[in-house]
Amino acid sequence: MPSPGEVARNFGTEVHAAIEEILVARQNDEESFVDTGLAESSMDIVEWLDKNEFNVMDIEVAVYHPGMGYAGTIDCVAERHGNISIFDWKTGGLYNNAMVQLAGYGMAYKEITGVEPTALWAIRSNRGSFAAHRVADISQAKLMFGYLMAVKLGWGQLAWAEGG
Repeated sequence: MPSPGEVARNFGTEVHAAIEEILVARQNDEESFVDTGLAESSMDIVEWLDKNEFNVMDIEVAVYHPGMGYAGTIDCVAERHGNISIFDWKTGGLYNNAMVQLAGYGMAYKEITGVEPTALWAIRSNRGSFAAHRVADISQAKLMFGYLMAVKLGWGQLAWAEGG
C-alpha cells in the first residue's frame, strides 16, 4: 500500500505530465487527452496562464549553472509584455524553499541564455484549490539561494581533529 507521501508525489508527477501534454498539444495545434482525474488541476493552471496573457515559450527546461555547480528543471518559461517569467507547478503546499528554488532556476536560466527573468512564479493547483504566487523580492531569494549553496559546499569541509 502506497504511503501518503508516495500518493502525493505520484499525483504531482501526473499533474506535471498533464500540463505538459496540454501545452505541447497547443504548440503543435493538436488536441490533448488528459485523464479526467487530472483535468481540473492541470486546466486551472493552463487557463490562468491564458487569462493572464502569458505566452508559453518552453516547458521542462533543463538548466545548469556552471559556476555554482547545480542543475534543475524549470517547469515553464513564458513571456508576457516582453518580460520573461519562470514557473514551477506545485500540487502540495507552498513553502519558502520554493522561492529559493525558483531563484536558483532564474540564476541558471540567465547563465545559460543571458536573459534575466523578471518574475518567478509558483503555481499551486490541486483538485479545485488554486493559488498563483510570485516571488516578491527576487534579489532576496537569490541571496538566500547563495547562502544555502555556500552552506552546502562548506558543510563537507567540516572535519573533526583526532586526539588532544
